[in-house]
Amino acid sequence: MEKRKNIDAFSLIKLCAAFGVVLLHVAYSSYLLFRDGYSVSQNSALLSITNALRFCVPLFVTVTGALLLDPEKQISIKTVWTKYIARILISLLVFSALFFAFDLVMNSDTLNAQYILGAVKKLYTADGWGHLWYMYLLVWLYILLPFLKMVVSKAEDRELRYLIFIYFAFVCVLPLTEFFGWTPGYLEYAGSVYPLYLLLGYALYKRIIAPKPIVSLAVFILCEVLTVVLNIISDSRGIENLGIFWNYRSPVTVLAAASCFSLFLNIGELKDGVLKRIIISADRCSLGIYLLHMLYVRLLLRYIGINPLEYGGIFGIIALSVIIFAVTFVLIKLLKFIPGVRKIV
Repeated sequence: MEKRKNIDAFSLIKLCAAFGVVLLHVAYSSYLLFRDGYSVSQNSALLSITNALRFCVPLFVTVTGALLLDPEKQISIKTVWTKYIARILISLLVFSALFFAFDLVMNSDTLNAQYILGAVKKLYTADGWGHLWYMYLLVWLYILLPFLKMVVSKAEDRELRYLIFIYFAFVCVLPLTEFFGWTPGYLEYAGSVYPLYLLLGYALYKRIIAPKPIVSLAVFILCEVLTVVLNIISDSRGIENLGIFWNYRSPVTVLAAASCFSLFLNIGELKDGVLKRIIISADRCSLGIYLLHMLYVRLLLRYIGINPLEYGGIFGIIALSVIIFAVTFVLIKLLKFIPGVRKIV
C-alpha cells in the first residue's frame, strides 16, 4: 500500500512539474517576444512566474533519484546504457531533427551541407532549442547513476545526511557571496548541483530526511514568495545579479523543489477512477510533453503572433498553457500507439 501511495505521488509530481514547465515557457516566451508592448508590471509578473517555476525541472530529478537510487532496484551498468541513456539519446536525436526541420521551414532557410553541419554542431554543443538542456543533463546523471547507487547503498543515514548538507552548503549557500562579486575559489571544482537533487529525492522518499508537512509547506511558500519579491526588486532597481537567488544552484530553488517533493509524498493513494487514469497517463507522457510542447509555444507565439496577455492578462497565460499542455498530451498519447515511437516519448 505504501509503495502504491508513493507511485501515485510520483505521478502527481511529474504531472505538476510538466505543466509547470509549460507555464514557465509560455510566460517567458511572452516576455521575450512582446515585452516592448507590455507595462513594467506586466513584464515583472511574467518574469516572476518564470522564476517562481524554476523548481519544476529539479522536481523531475528528485523523482528520478527516489526511484532509481533505491538499493532495492537493481540496475546494472549495461542497463543504464542500453535502456536509460539509449532512450534519452534517441529522443534527443529525433526531436532535435524535428526542431531543426521546423526551423528550416518556418524561417525559409536553405537545406544544404552547411545547414546540416551547423545542425550537427548545435546538437553536439547543446546549442539547439533551449529546453533540450534537460536531455543532456539526464544523460550525465544516468552516467553517474551506478556510482551514486553505490554511495547510497553503502552509506548510513547520518552519512547521507552529512553528504547532502555539505553539498547544499558548499554548492548552493556559500556561492551566494557571488552577489558581492566574491566567487568561492573551490566552486570551479565543486561540480554540478544536479546530483544533489537526486540525493534529496532519495533521502526524502526513504524518510532519511523527514520534515513535517507543515514545515515543507512553510518552506515552499517562503521560497516562492522570496523569489517573487527578489524578482520585483531586481526589475524595479535593475539589480541583475539577484538572479543567483533563482538559478538551479540557488538554495531557494533547491529548497523549493525539495519541500514541494516532500509535500507530495504525504498525499494518500489516489482513488480509482477517470482522474487517476488521466494522472498516471500524463505521468507516462511527461517526457514527451516536455520535449514537444515548445514546438507549440514557438508556433503560436512567435510565428502566429498570439499574445496571451491580450486574452485576459495572466489568465490568458494560464489558459494558453493549459491548451498547449492538453494538445501535447493527447498527441504524445497517440504517438505511443506507434511501435518504436512509444519508447522515446
